[in-house]
Formats: sequence, C-alpha cells, structure tokens
Amino acid sequence: MAERQAAGCCMKGGIKMYAHGLVFGKFYPFHKGHHYLIRRAMEESAHVTVVVCSLLSETIPGVLRHAWVHQSVKEMLTEPEFAGKTADVIHLDQTVPQEPSEHPDFWAIWTGLLEGYLTPAHPKFDALFTSEDYGFQMADCLNCTHVLVDKERLTHPVSGTLCRRFLNDKAGTHPEFTRFFQEYADIQTKAPEPFHHRIVIVGSESTGKSTMTEKLADQLHAAAVLEYGRTYTDQFPLTGIQDFYILLQKQLHLFLHTPLEAVKNPILICDTDAIVTQTFADLYFPLREKEFDVLAEQHIHAYRQHADLYLFLKPTVKWVDDGTRLHEHYQEFAAQRIKERLDKYGIAYAEIDHPDYDVRTEQAFQAVKKVLG
Repeated sequence: MAERQAAGCCMKGGIKMYAHGLVFGKFYPFHKGHHYLIRRAMEESAHVTVVVCSLLSETIPGVLRHAWVHQSVKEMLTEPEFAGKTADVIHLDQTVPQEPSEHPDFWAIWTGLLEGYLTPAHPKFDALFTSEDYGFQMADCLNCTHVLVDKERLTHPVSGTLCRRFLNDKAGTHPEFTRFFQEYADIQTKAPEPFHHRIVIVGSESTGKSTMTEKLADQLHAAAVLEYGRTYTDQFPLTGIQDFYILLQKQLHLFLHTPLEAVKNPILICDTDAIVTQTFADLYFPLREKEFDVLAEQHIHAYRQHADLYLFLKPTVKWVDDGTRLHEHYQEFAAQRIKERLDKYGIAYAEIDHPDYDVRTEQAFQAVKKVLG
C-alpha cells in the first residue's frame, strides 16, 4: 500500500481513518470484490463517495448497476460498525475516454469529473480506494492518498469479465457473485421453476392483495409470493428511484424462481408485478429517467409470458390506513393506471369487484378454477 500523509487523516484503533474516501468504477457487474472494496473504504472513512461509471454500449444497464451499489451501501450503513458514517452513490453516465491511450487529456478529464462531485460539506478527497495500479496516478491527480485493496484478488477471486462470461455462457454460478447480480443472471439465463400455473394479483393499495394471495394459496395448496415492497420498506425508507429498480428485480426473481417445494399443487400465487411497481414509482418519483420504464416494460413482458391469469382487485372495499400507505385519494388514480397498463400490454385479467372480502375471495377462486380446468 503506497500512501502519502493526508490532511484529512487520523488514527483510530491502529487503523488510518480518512475524512473522505472515494471509490469509482464500472461495477460491471457488481460482485463481491467490489463489495469488499467499498466496505474497506467505509471502514476507513467518515464519508465515502462511490461513483458508478457506465456507457450506453454496455449490456448490463448502468442505472441497474447503480441501483445495486446504492442498495448495498444503504444496507452497510444500517450495520452498527458504520453508525454515524455517511455515503453518496453517484451515477456517471457521460461518454468519456476509458483508457489513457484514448485521449491526451485522459487524467485531467477524469480529475475534473471526480472533483465535480465534491461539496462544501466534503470539499476534498483524502483517500482513493482501488484494486488497480492506475489508482496511484489517479490519486496523484486528486492530491490524495491511494489505498490499494486486494490487488491480487486473493480475498475475492472474481472479475467482471468472468461475471459477464457467465451471462454469455448461460451456465454455472460463482460464490463471489453478489445476490443482486445472481438474481439478474437468473432472470436473464435460468429456466423458471416448473410451476404448472402462475396467478398474479394486482391492484392499488388497500384492495386486499396480500390477504387474497394467502387465502388462495391456502385453498389451492399452492406456493405464495408476497409483495416484496412491504418487506423492503419495513427495513429501508424509499429515498430514490434506485429503490424501485431493486423492487422490480426482486419481485420478478421471486415470481420466476421461487422453489417448487413441498406444495400439493404446482401452482404459484403472486402478489404484485412490474405494473404495480411501476405505478407506485409514478406516485413516489414521477420525474425519473426513462431507463426505469424501459426495464419495467421488459419485466412486464416476462410476467405476461409466464402468467396464466391476472386478478385485478378493484378499489371497492373500505380503505384501511395501516400506517404505511399513501393517502386514500391516490387509490383510484393507481387503480386506473394499473388497468390502463393491463390493457396496453394485452394482459387478460379477471376483475374482482365485490365490496365484501369473503365474496371477493370466492370471485377470485372461481376465476382461478376456470384456468386450472
């Protein structure tokens, strides 16, 4: 490890501590070696800036890689050892030279870009954390210390090239893939679990989707996939559109790859799909990059391909405020938007509209029975 004494540096427990650490890279895709690098920066810095760099020509969308890194950092910040620490995860999607041979001002260009993320609260970088030799010159340009982490890949023997080859070969797994990339790879390459029928339940808030899912699964001795958004928001606040990328990916992964275990019937009942997730993104983050809606549309087609029936629960039951929901006046808007998208994508659905919960369940059961034959 080559270092110069940094102004924003002190010792704590025998470890050098920096005021502001920097990590940047493609994270193409995000694997455990990257996770380890960021974790080291978090351990040794009061504040960390992580810059996710992407080009349009890359096969795994930069917005998705940014969401993976953003979520990973968010999870780290909940750990007791990182109490009081802060981090920013930034997406750099400008077309810039990738190698010094591509432009005579390569180092100046990258110095300007990275210094552009400095703020009054964090006016300089004190340490650059990388696993590559280029970090020495980049740190010189930024006038900060270079911390070289696991250059030989002994702690985490994996590379982005290996991960991308995995996607191309459509075979094998690797223990160094993060769960984010493994889920993405499963969706892209792995055959869905062999359920004979998949039923999807959609609707706006407070229409009984969760209860309906559980009741139908119980009646049919089927597998149930509950809305991942509820699990997620119990742990993390919704702070940006990045959260909805995670919700999109996780919900589809559960829909396609929940194991066919000891259920009497090979049937899966799924609460929520990409249409519902996209609709709630409309409510929370209406001003967002178009890449989110492109990904949502891809996921909608995957649901449509594998679902045998959609049940659309209309907002005809009494609104229940459970403390996590938006205001009641958004309910009808969301229901209308969901219906419009079902129609737009040519998805066949049964409307469940009775105001009594028990009757609604029977309506749904009869609709499912027709599909099951």
